[in-house]
Amino acid sequence: MHVRDVEFIIVGAGIMGVATAFFLSESKREVLLIDRKGVGEEASGRNAGSLSLQNKPYQLIPLCREGIRTWRELDQEIGGLGFVQPGGFRVAETEEEYFFLAKDLKERNRYGLGIVQMPIEEVRRIAPYVSDSLKGANYCLWDGYVDARVATQRIALAARSRGVEIVTNNAVIKIKWKNRSCIFVITEKQQYRCHRLLIAAGVWTRQLGRFLDLDLPLNLRINQMVVTSRYPRLIEHMITHARGHLTLKQLDCGSILIGGGWPGAGDLSQDIKRPRYESIVGNVAVAVRVVPELAPIEAIRTWAGFDGRTNDELPILGPVPEKGNVFLATGCFGGYVAGPYIGKLMAQMMIGQKPEMSIDAFSVRRFS
Repeated sequence: MHVRDVEFIIVGAGIMGVATAFFLSESKREVLLIDRKGVGEEASGRNAGSLSLQNKPYQLIPLCREGIRTWRELDQEIGGLGFVQPGGFRVAETEEEYFFLAKDLKERNRYGLGIVQMPIEEVRRIAPYVSDSLKGANYCLWDGYVDARVATQRIALAARSRGVEIVTNNAVIKIKWKNRSCIFVITEKQQYRCHRLLIAAGVWTRQLGRFLDLDLPLNLRINQMVVTSRYPRLIEHMITHARGHLTLKQLDCGSILIGGGWPGAGDLSQDIKRPRYESIVGNVAVAVRVVPELAPIEAIRTWAGFDGRTNDELPILGPVPEKGNVFLATGCFGGYVAGPYIGKLMAQMMIGQKPEMSIDAFSVRRFS
Protein backbone atom coordinates (compact mmCIF):
# COMPACT_ATOMS: atom_id res chain seq x y z
CA MET A 1 0.00 0.00 0.00
CA HIS A 2 1.36 3.43 -0.94
CA VAL A 3 2.32 5.61 2.03
CA ARG A 4 1.12 9.18 1.87
CA ASP A 5 2.94 11.88 3.84
CA VAL A 6 0.91 14.46 5.79
CA GLU A 7 2.10 17.00 8.37
CA PHE A 8 -0.79 16.73 10.85
CA ILE A 9 -3.43 14.01 11.22
CA ILE A 10 -6.48 14.25 13.43
CA VAL A 11 -8.47 11.08 14.10
CA GLY A 12 -12.05 11.84 15.07
CA ALA A 13 -14.39 14.36 13.43
CA GLY A 14 -16.38 15.29 16.51
CA ILE A 15 -16.30 18.82 17.90
CA MET A 16 -12.81 18.51 19.45
CA GLY A 17 -11.20 17.11 16.32
CA VAL A 18 -13.02 19.46 13.95
CA ALA A 19 -12.21 22.53 16.07
CA THR A 20 -8.54 21.51 16.23
CA ALA A 21 -8.47 21.19 12.44
CA PHE A 22 -10.13 24.59 12.08
CA PHE A 23 -7.60 26.36 14.32
CA LEU A 24 -4.65 24.52 12.77
CA SER A 25 -5.83 25.78 9.37
CA GLU A 26 -5.22 29.34 10.61
CA SER A 27 -1.50 28.53 10.75
CA LYS A 28 -1.56 27.30 7.12
CA ARG A 29 -0.53 23.78 8.13
CA GLU A 30 -1.24 20.63 6.12
CA VAL A 31 -4.03 18.93 8.05
CA LEU A 32 -5.89 15.68 7.43
CA LEU A 33 -9.03 14.90 9.44
CA ILE A 34 -10.17 11.27 9.44
CA ASP A 35 -13.30 9.63 10.83
CA ARG A 36 -14.69 6.13 10.79
CA LYS A 37 -18.10 7.63 9.99
CA GLY A 38 -19.24 11.11 9.01
CA VAL A 39 -18.49 14.50 10.54
CA GLY A 40 -20.22 14.92 13.89
CA GLU A 41 -22.11 11.68 13.46
CA GLU A 42 -21.64 10.32 16.96
CA ALA A 43 -21.66 12.17 20.32
CA SER A 44 -21.14 15.63 18.81
CA GLY A 45 -24.21 15.32 16.62
CA ARG A 46 -26.41 13.34 18.97
CA ASN A 47 -26.37 15.56 22.04
CA ALA A 48 -28.72 18.37 23.03
CA GLY A 49 -26.38 21.22 22.14
CA SER A 50 -26.68 22.59 25.68
CA LEU A 51 -24.10 25.18 26.70
CA SER A 52 -24.53 25.47 30.45
CA LEU A 53 -22.02 26.26 33.17
CA GLN A 54 -24.40 25.34 35.98
CA ASN A 55 -24.24 21.57 35.62
CA LYS A 56 -20.53 20.96 34.96
CA PRO A 57 -17.87 19.72 37.42
CA TYR A 58 -16.17 22.69 39.08
CA GLN A 59 -12.78 21.75 37.60
CA LEU A 60 -14.23 22.11 34.10
CA ILE A 61 -15.77 25.55 34.52
CA PRO A 62 -12.77 27.50 33.13
CA LEU A 63 -12.60 25.26 30.04
CA CYS A 64 -16.37 25.36 29.52
CA ARG A 65 -16.58 29.13 30.06
CA GLU A 66 -13.98 29.66 27.35
CA GLY A 67 -15.76 27.03 25.30
CA ILE A 68 -18.94 29.11 25.29
CA ARG A 69 -16.93 32.20 24.40
CA THR A 70 -15.34 30.28 21.50
CA TRP A 71 -18.74 29.02 20.32
CA ARG A 72 -19.90 32.64 20.17
CA GLU A 73 -16.82 33.73 18.24
CA LEU A 74 -17.15 30.87 15.76
CA ASP A 75 -20.82 31.63 15.21
CA GLN A 76 -19.92 35.25 14.45
CA GLU A 77 -17.13 34.20 12.07
CA ILE A 78 -18.75 31.21 10.35
CA GLY A 79 -22.47 31.65 10.94
CA GLY A 80 -25.18 29.03 11.01
CA LEU A 81 -24.22 27.31 14.27
CA GLY A 82 -27.51 28.17 15.94
CA PHE A 83 -25.74 29.86 18.84
CA VAL A 84 -28.18 31.44 21.31
CA GLN A 85 -27.28 32.78 24.75
CA PRO A 86 -30.47 33.77 26.56
CA GLY A 87 -29.22 32.80 30.02
CA GLY A 88 -30.38 29.75 31.91
CA PHE A 89 -32.26 28.59 34.98
CA ARG A 90 -31.21 25.60 37.06
CA VAL A 91 -34.43 24.70 38.81
CA ALA A 92 -35.18 23.11 42.17
CA GLU A 93 -38.32 21.08 42.87
CA THR A 94 -37.70 20.56 46.58
CA GLU A 95 -36.37 22.56 49.51
CA GLU A 96 -33.41 20.19 49.67
CA GLU A 97 -32.56 20.94 46.02
CA TYR A 98 -32.97 24.69 46.58
CA PHE A 99 -30.57 24.52 49.53
CA PHE A 100 -28.10 22.57 47.40
CA LEU A 101 -28.28 25.27 44.70
CA ALA A 102 -27.47 27.94 47.29
CA LYS A 103 -24.24 26.12 48.20
CA ASP A 104 -23.48 25.30 44.58
CA LEU A 105 -23.82 28.97 43.62
CA LYS A 106 -21.04 29.95 46.01
CA GLU A 107 -18.63 27.46 44.47
CA ARG A 108 -19.45 28.38 40.89
CA ASN A 109 -19.23 32.09 41.53
CA ARG A 110 -15.60 31.63 42.57
CA TYR A 111 -15.10 31.44 38.80
CA GLY A 112 -16.79 34.79 38.20
CA LEU A 113 -20.03 33.44 36.73
CA GLY A 114 -22.32 35.91 38.48
CA ILE A 115 -25.01 33.32 39.24
CA VAL A 116 -27.94 34.56 41.31
CA GLN A 117 -30.57 32.58 43.20
CA MET A 118 -34.25 33.45 42.83
CA PRO A 119 -37.38 32.25 44.64
CA ILE A 120 -40.05 30.86 42.35
CA GLU A 121 -42.08 34.09 42.32
CA GLU A 122 -39.13 35.97 40.88
CA VAL A 123 -38.30 33.17 38.44
CA ARG A 124 -41.84 33.21 37.07
CA ARG A 125 -41.73 36.94 36.44
CA ILE A 126 -38.91 36.21 33.98
CA ALA A 127 -39.97 32.71 32.88
CA PRO A 128 -43.75 32.42 33.42
CA TYR A 129 -43.82 29.06 31.65
CA VAL A 130 -42.15 27.17 34.54
CA SER A 131 -44.30 25.49 37.18
CA ASP A 132 -45.34 27.45 40.24
CA SER A 133 -44.72 24.27 42.25
CA LEU A 134 -40.95 24.76 41.92
CA LYS A 135 -39.08 26.15 44.91
CA GLY A 136 -36.85 28.42 42.85
CA ALA A 137 -33.81 28.42 40.60
CA ASN A 138 -30.31 29.69 40.03
CA TYR A 139 -29.89 31.99 37.04
CA CYS A 140 -26.73 32.30 34.93
CA LEU A 141 -26.28 34.74 32.04
CA TRP A 142 -23.64 32.49 30.46
CA ASP A 143 -26.01 29.64 29.65
CA GLY A 144 -27.21 29.01 26.10
CA TYR A 145 -27.13 26.43 23.33
CA VAL A 146 -26.20 25.68 19.74
CA ASP A 147 -27.85 23.47 17.12
CA ALA A 148 -25.86 20.25 17.54
CA ARG A 149 -27.42 18.80 14.38
CA VAL A 150 -25.42 21.17 12.18
CA ALA A 151 -22.83 23.06 14.25
CA THR A 152 -19.93 20.60 13.98
CA GLN A 153 -20.56 20.16 10.24
CA ARG A 154 -20.53 23.92 9.70
CA ILE A 155 -17.15 24.27 11.42
CA ALA A 156 -15.82 21.36 9.36
CA LEU A 157 -16.95 23.06 6.14
CA ALA A 158 -15.15 26.23 7.21
CA ALA A 159 -12.00 24.21 7.96
CA ARG A 160 -12.23 22.53 4.56
CA SER A 161 -12.55 25.91 2.84
CA ARG A 162 -9.22 26.82 4.49
CA GLY A 163 -7.46 23.78 3.12
CA VAL A 164 -8.15 21.00 5.65
CA GLU A 165 -8.67 17.64 3.96
CA ILE A 166 -11.51 15.60 5.46
CA VAL A 167 -11.77 11.86 4.87
CA THR A 168 -14.88 10.15 6.23
CA ASN A 169 -16.09 6.54 6.38
CA ASN A 170 -12.49 5.38 6.70
CA ALA A 171 -11.70 3.70 10.01
CA VAL A 172 -8.20 3.71 11.47
CA ILE A 173 -7.12 0.10 11.93
CA LYS A 174 -3.60 0.60 13.23
CA ILE A 175 -1.22 3.26 14.55
CA LYS A 176 2.56 2.76 14.61
CA TRP A 177 4.66 5.28 16.50
CA LYS A 178 8.22 5.26 15.16
CA ASN A 179 9.83 8.36 16.65
CA ARG A 180 9.12 11.98 17.53
CA SER A 181 8.85 12.96 13.90
CA CYS A 182 7.25 9.89 12.33
CA ILE A 183 3.94 8.19 13.03
CA PHE A 184 2.20 5.73 10.70
CA VAL A 185 -1.60 5.79 10.60
CA ILE A 186 -3.13 2.89 8.70
CA THR A 187 -6.77 3.13 7.67
CA GLU A 188 -9.06 0.79 5.77
CA LYS A 189 -8.28 2.62 2.54
CA GLN A 190 -4.87 4.29 2.89
CA GLN A 191 -1.62 4.33 4.83
CA TYR A 192 -0.35 7.69 6.07
CA ARG A 193 2.85 8.98 7.65
CA CYS A 194 2.64 12.16 9.73
CA HIS A 195 4.73 14.33 12.02
CA ARG A 196 2.04 14.95 14.63
CA LEU A 197 -1.12 13.08 15.50
CA LEU A 198 -4.20 13.96 17.55
CA ILE A 199 -6.59 11.23 18.65
CA ALA A 200 -9.98 12.76 19.41
CA ALA A 201 -12.17 9.76 18.70
CA GLY A 202 -14.48 9.75 21.71
CA VAL A 203 -15.04 6.34 23.21
CA TRP A 204 -13.02 4.76 20.35
CA THR A 205 -9.92 6.52 21.68
CA ARG A 206 -9.54 3.66 24.14
CA GLN A 207 -9.20 1.15 21.31
CA LEU A 208 -6.79 3.37 19.37
CA GLY A 209 -4.76 4.06 22.48
CA ARG A 210 -3.83 0.39 22.73
CA PHE A 211 -1.66 0.80 19.62
CA LEU A 212 0.40 3.23 21.73
CA ASP A 213 0.52 0.94 24.80
CA LEU A 214 -2.10 3.05 26.58
CA ASP A 215 -4.88 1.60 28.71
CA LEU A 216 -7.25 4.54 28.87
CA PRO A 217 -10.04 4.44 31.49
CA LEU A 218 -12.79 5.41 29.04
CA ASN A 219 -16.23 4.04 29.80
CA LEU A 220 -19.11 3.80 27.37
CA ARG A 221 -22.15 5.95 27.96
CA ILE A 222 -25.21 5.85 25.74
CA ASN A 223 -27.17 9.07 26.09
CA GLN A 224 -30.54 9.77 24.53
CA MET A 225 -32.69 12.72 23.49
CA VAL A 226 -36.35 13.49 22.80
CA VAL A 227 -37.62 16.14 20.39
CA THR A 228 -41.18 17.44 20.10
CA SER A 229 -43.23 18.68 17.19
CA ARG A 230 -43.07 22.40 16.44
CA TYR A 231 -44.84 24.58 18.95
CA PRO A 232 -45.39 28.33 19.36
CA ARG A 233 -42.64 30.08 21.30
CA LEU A 234 -42.77 28.88 24.90
CA ILE A 235 -39.32 28.30 26.43
CA GLU A 236 -37.13 31.39 26.26
CA HIS A 237 -34.17 30.17 28.33
CA MET A 238 -31.82 27.23 28.80
CA ILE A 239 -33.32 25.04 31.54
CA THR A 240 -31.37 22.57 33.66
CA HIS A 241 -32.19 20.80 36.92
CA ALA A 242 -30.53 20.69 40.34
CA ARG A 243 -30.32 16.91 40.08
CA GLY A 244 -28.76 17.03 36.62
CA HIS A 245 -31.39 14.90 34.90
CA LEU A 246 -32.99 17.52 32.65
CA THR A 247 -32.07 19.95 29.90
CA LEU A 248 -34.72 21.92 28.02
CA LYS A 249 -34.52 24.38 25.16
CA GLN A 250 -36.68 25.46 22.24
CA LEU A 251 -35.10 25.84 18.83
CA ASP A 252 -35.94 28.62 16.37
CA CYS A 253 -38.06 26.17 14.36
CA GLY A 254 -40.29 25.66 17.43
CA SER A 255 -39.23 22.12 18.31
CA ILE A 256 -38.36 21.51 21.96
CA LEU A 257 -35.34 19.38 22.84
CA ILE A 258 -35.57 17.34 26.03
CA GLY A 259 -32.42 15.77 27.43
CA GLY A 260 -30.51 15.27 30.62
CA GLY A 261 -28.18 12.33 30.20
CA TRP A 262 -30.81 9.60 30.53
CA PRO A 263 -29.27 6.26 29.53
CA GLY A 264 -30.01 4.51 26.26
CA ALA A 265 -29.07 0.94 25.37
CA GLY A 266 -26.82 -0.65 22.79
CA ASP A 267 -23.61 -2.43 21.89
CA LEU A 268 -20.48 -0.56 20.83
CA SER A 269 -18.94 -3.57 19.09
CA GLN A 270 -22.05 -3.93 16.93
CA ASP A 271 -22.50 -0.18 16.49
CA ILE A 272 -26.02 -0.45 17.88
CA LYS A 273 -27.61 2.24 20.03
CA ARG A 274 -31.25 2.78 20.81
CA PRO A 275 -33.38 4.72 23.30
CA ARG A 276 -34.81 3.02 26.36
CA TYR A 277 -38.51 3.37 26.95
CA GLU A 278 -38.01 3.82 30.70
CA SER A 279 -35.61 6.70 30.07
CA ILE A 280 -38.00 8.38 27.64
CA VAL A 281 -40.82 8.22 30.19
CA GLY A 282 -38.61 9.37 33.07
CA ASN A 283 -37.07 12.26 31.11
CA VAL A 284 -40.41 13.53 29.81
CA ALA A 285 -41.99 13.25 33.27
CA VAL A 286 -39.37 15.59 34.76
CA ALA A 287 -39.78 17.99 31.83
CA VAL A 288 -43.55 18.19 32.30
CA ARG A 289 -43.20 18.78 36.04
CA VAL A 290 -40.92 21.73 35.31
CA VAL A 291 -42.86 23.11 32.32
CA PRO A 292 -46.47 21.85 32.59
CA GLU A 293 -47.51 23.23 29.18
CA LEU A 294 -45.33 20.53 27.59
CA ALA A 295 -47.84 17.82 28.59
CA PRO A 296 -50.03 17.82 25.44
CA ILE A 297 -47.18 18.39 22.97
CA GLU A 298 -46.33 15.41 20.79
CA ALA A 299 -42.89 13.84 21.03
CA ILE A 300 -42.03 12.95 17.43
CA ARG A 301 -38.53 11.50 17.62
CA THR A 302 -35.99 10.08 20.01
CA TRP A 303 -32.43 8.93 19.44
CA ALA A 304 -29.33 7.71 21.25
CA GLY A 305 -25.59 8.15 20.78
CA PHE A 306 -22.30 6.76 22.06
CA ASP A 307 -20.22 8.85 24.44
CA GLY A 308 -16.98 8.09 26.26
CA ARG A 309 -16.24 9.23 29.82
CA THR A 310 -13.30 8.84 32.14
CA ASN A 311 -13.90 7.58 35.67
CA ASP A 312 -13.45 11.12 37.03
CA GLU A 313 -15.51 12.61 34.14
CA LEU A 314 -12.66 15.00 33.31
CA PRO A 315 -11.01 15.12 29.88
CA ILE A 316 -7.77 13.54 28.79
CA LEU A 317 -5.83 16.33 27.11
CA GLY A 318 -2.29 16.81 25.89
CA PRO A 319 0.69 14.77 24.73
CA VAL A 320 1.21 11.08 25.35
CA PRO A 321 4.15 10.48 27.73
CA GLU A 322 7.34 9.48 25.91
CA LYS A 323 5.55 10.08 22.59
CA GLY A 324 5.40 13.86 22.54
CA ASN A 325 4.14 14.13 18.96
CA VAL A 326 0.95 12.18 19.77
CA PHE A 327 -1.84 14.11 21.48
CA LEU A 328 -5.13 13.10 23.10
CA ALA A 329 -8.38 15.07 23.43
CA THR A 330 -11.28 13.05 24.69
CA GLY A 331 -13.49 11.69 27.40
CA CYS A 332 -15.36 14.13 29.64
CA PHE A 333 -18.64 15.46 30.91
CA GLY A 334 -19.30 18.76 29.13
CA GLY A 335 -17.00 17.92 26.24
CA TYR A 336 -19.33 19.51 23.72
CA VAL A 337 -19.41 22.79 25.64
CA ALA A 338 -15.63 22.96 25.99
CA GLY A 339 -14.93 21.32 22.64
CA PRO A 340 -14.16 24.37 20.46
CA TYR A 341 -11.81 25.83 23.06
CA ILE A 342 -10.13 22.47 23.61
CA GLY A 343 -9.58 22.43 19.85
CA LYS A 344 -7.90 25.82 20.05
CA LEU A 345 -5.60 24.64 22.88
CA MET A 346 -4.70 21.43 21.05
CA ALA A 347 -3.87 23.35 17.87
CA GLN A 348 -1.56 25.60 19.87
CA MET A 349 0.23 22.60 21.38
CA MET A 350 0.51 20.75 18.07
CA ILE A 351 2.39 23.63 16.45
CA GLY A 352 4.75 23.88 19.41
CA GLN A 353 3.19 26.78 21.27
CA LYS A 354 2.38 26.89 24.96
CA PRO A 355 -1.42 26.61 25.38
CA GLU A 356 -3.03 29.82 26.60
CA MET A 357 -4.65 27.88 29.46
CA SER A 358 -2.84 25.20 31.40
CA ILE A 359 -4.24 21.71 30.83
CA ASP A 360 -1.73 19.89 33.05
CA ALA A 361 -4.52 18.76 35.40
CA PHE A 362 -6.08 16.81 32.52
CA SER A 363 -2.97 14.93 31.45
CA VAL A 364 -3.19 11.18 30.89
CA ARG A 365 -0.41 10.92 33.49
CA ARG A 366 -2.98 11.19 36.28
CA PHE A 367 -4.01 7.61 35.55
CA SER A 368 -0.51 6.13 35.75
